[in-house]
Amino acid sequence: MTPSLAASLLVAALGGAHPSAPAIAFHYGVAPPFAELSAFDWVVLDPSVLTPASRMELPPARPIAYAAMGEVHPSAPWFGEVQAGWTLGENRAWGGKIVDLAEPAWRAFLLEKVFPELWQRGFRGFFLDAVDAHVAVVPEGPERERRWDGLVEVVTGLRARFPDAVVVVNRGFERLEALASSVDAVAAESLYAGWDPVARTYRDVSAADRRWLDDQLQRARARGLVTVAIDYLPPRERERAREVGAAIRKLGHVPWVGPPGLDRLGVGQVEIWPREVWLVHDSAAAPLAESAAHRLLAMPLEHLGLRPRYVDVRAPLPRAPRGGEVAGVVVWLEGTSFPNLPGWRQLLVGAVDEGVPLVLFGYLGEAVDETVLERLGARRGRRVRTPAKVTRRSPLIGLEAEPRPPPLGLEGLEVRGEAEVLLEFGAGTTTRQAILLAPWGGWALQPHAVVESYAGEGRWGLDPFAFLRRALRLPDVAVPDVTTENGRRILLAHVDGDGAASRSELPGRPLALSVLRRFIERHRLPHTVALVEGELSSEGLHPELSPHLEREARRLFALPHVEPASHGFSHPFVWSRFEMGRGRALEVPGGRPSLEREILGSLDYVARLAGRPPVLFAWTGDALPGPDAVALVEEAGVLHVNGGFTVASSAHPSLTFVAPLGRPVGSSFQIYAPISNENDFTHRWRGPFWGFRNVRETFDRTAQPRLTPLSIYFHTYSGTKTASLVALEEVYEDALSRHPTPLHVSQWIRRVKAS
Repeated sequence: MTPSLAASLLVAALGGAHPSAPAIAFHYGVAPPFAELSAFDWVVLDPSVLTPASRMELPPARPIAYAAMGEVHPSAPWFGEVQAGWTLGENRAWGGKIVDLAEPAWRAFLLEKVFPELWQRGFRGFFLDAVDAHVAVVPEGPERERRWDGLVEVVTGLRARFPDAVVVVNRGFERLEALASSVDAVAAESLYAGWDPVARTYRDVSAADRRWLDDQLQRARARGLVTVAIDYLPPRERERAREVGAAIRKLGHVPWVGPPGLDRLGVGQVEIWPREVWLVHDSAAAPLAESAAHRLLAMPLEHLGLRPRYVDVRAPLPRAPRGGEVAGVVVWLEGTSFPNLPGWRQLLVGAVDEGVPLVLFGYLGEAVDETVLERLGARRGRRVRTPAKVTRRSPLIGLEAEPRPPPLGLEGLEVRGEAEVLLEFGAGTTTRQAILLAPWGGWALQPHAVVESYAGEGRWGLDPFAFLRRALRLPDVAVPDVTTENGRRILLAHVDGDGAASRSELPGRPLALSVLRRFIERHRLPHTVALVEGELSSEGLHPELSPHLEREARRLFALPHVEPASHGFSHPFVWSRFEMGRGRALEVPGGRPSLEREILGSLDYVARLAGRPPVLFAWTGDALPGPDAVALVEEAGVLHVNGGFTVASSAHPSLTFVAPLGRPVGSSFQIYAPISNENDFTHRWRGPFWGFRNVRETFDRTAQPRLTPLSIYFHTYSGTKTASLVALEEVYEDALSRHPTPLHVSQWIRRVKAS
């Protein structure tokens, strides 16, 4: 899924006493989250850790370069050019050298080299830091005054050279009157919450110090300058950061509250609510498309407005999740062990320390050892071989099935810290907590989160939407909704061309494609029709029927409400095998086609039939293409769709049968068909052939909460049976009675990609 501002974040506009002030962010990390930072007006970055191309990723925010005027750190690219005669001493707390602002050569170096190079790199503003560094080594008197005069000279020179730049000075109160006409904003650190770099501890600012600093900032406000207060708190203290930010805004200043390294997203004039959530799975236990993490958790997370980022425990250990940038880490483990256990344990504990919610599902195995459990306020309880019973049960439990007490005695985890227990089993005086919410997130252990039915199918034993919302501490804000347009549920009609040459049982035994063409002609809704070249062309399976089939295809594509698509050349059945040259497909004369012939050749064929380029490629068979196939379609500039397993109905009465929006494939994202086709409602087209009428139950079960668009997805072979045609009529009538907004599938795909 292509990242975008809407797809990467939720923005909570916090407002404040400075309504016209810009929203300002500070991020000095090596990998700034540029999509999120684009929500701000000014973004202060450390140019020493950024590549020159990084500036291209920041529209529409104005990038502002951090520039220490009175101090130079070894990380600065020009550190080696600073001459010994320009320095006054060292700042042992930060590891830099204090530079002499009274030295003409240093001032010239700043104005003629440092600032112009930053401007050339694309920065359009300067955050002037350490302007008072000399105070630590120069006593009061004329010599200190000379350094203050040097500061004024540099700032006025900077304004003269770059009149359109944003200039922010950190403090400089001693020369505020002289600087006011050359700067746009004045910043100061530690108005409420500070950081001691020597003791490396956080500290509360005293009331007296706060009053003094606020008085200085109010002087700047009185001169029409934007005032900025930068306060420091640990990443995990997000709620307190909001409180401090609100207090700063109440005084009329623009806040930024974050950790002292300023390498996390803090709380500012707006707060970023991250949408990316790590969804951890084990590919050795199950391929991604079949994993519990994907099949069970991705859909509820997407419905809550989040974007799953799948993290495989078999892949190299990722960088630890950071507070403010990751909405949470959700783990569903099905195996018992995996590589790099110490690294993963450290990552899980680190997430909790960062304030990133951690939610554990499944069977925890070795990944969650006593060290991790201790950090979570829990431990593994000894097994008690006594019949257990339910001792605590929340209304969140029993959504689709009632979790059953362990039949062979009591075992599992025992919570010892603060928690809201949702499901607890007890045996005598011993209890075990199977599902709970905690300040760090929560857990929902198997086999209680999803209960296996007597038919072997899963049923939710808890409300996954309510549980995940609370465990991830999600805000009550609007989220992207791909199921509606203008307040009405979207309706899609999608036809795959399998069986186009089959004969119908209708009078005269017309070809199925002819029957479907007349059906679609009568139902003047947006339709997406994907045809199989190997069934229609003169080089395909039915050369004697090709003239008639191609004529019907042209008439179909000429309808104004039909958009053309390809369903391949030979319709591969298993894409992973087909891509390796071993998979089965339709036995089209001329040998096994290549990937290019299957995709690009069929797209060209459909373009010739339709007289215009096809809009998408509809995956065939198992609809699980690999990265090469997906890349080939996308390089052709064509959308793609299919796959998924949404068949929730009376036959499968569970939300576990509602698929997510799609799955990652390499660096791309495959979007699933919102609801399965008639093949899954007719026992693989073995009957009853009227079975697709039951898709109406799926419409109902995905309506509250709204989980999918209305999707009428079927094959050309539905034109071969009277029963299947009657079922289609019933489905169309039912869908239209719900007063939807009909769209082409391509329009819906673009909405998903932009969400």
